[in-house]
Amino acid sequence: MNILEEEVKKIVAKIAKKDPSQISPGLKIFEDLDIDSLRGTEMLARISQKFKIFIPDGKLGEISTVGDALKMIKKFLKKGHKPAEE
Repeated sequence: MNILEEEVKKIVAKIAKKDPSQISPGLKIFEDLDIDSLRGTEMLARISQKFKIFIPDGKLGEISTVGDALKMIKKFLKKGHKPAEE
């Protein structure tokens, strides 16, 4: 497991009130982890803060699984998204 995945698992686990070892890329954020839209928005905010990127709240609907979140974070890191760009 790489550092990015480890850190995202910690954030998701904290929001879902689970142990990070219970979080895997295939888990569905809303169904399997019972994260509602408010906590999903909080998750994006924490991820944005942790990785110093800006992921708009509107992108939450594009994330179904933990793996989807990882892919999106990698995309935003690669593009270097900052708040001024959105």
